[in-house]
Amino acid sequence: MIRKLLVAGLLASFLCASTLAFAADVYVTKNGKKYHKAECQLIKNKNPQAIAKEDATKKGLTPCQRCFKEDVSAKNDGVENTKVSSNKK
Repeated sequence: MIRKLLVAGLLASFLCASTLAFAADVYVTKNGKKYHKAECQLIKNKNPQAIAKEDATKKGLTPCQRCFKEDVSAKNDGVENTKVSSNKK
């Protein structure tokens, strides 16, 4: 019984730790329309506020093209592929 409780406790602590590790904060300015990483030069000296990335996307904010080059290019590739496939029809 003690062994089961110990395993359950370890599993619960692992799940909590992994959830916190994947919760990413991004930074936004007061009137900004994009979210940034902490080290972005575009938000230096603009008093950015940290919020969860999920909350930023729910507010309709889009990723900064400098900070999130991979994310932006992946979305653009998907759009281009859709356009190409629809032109072939």
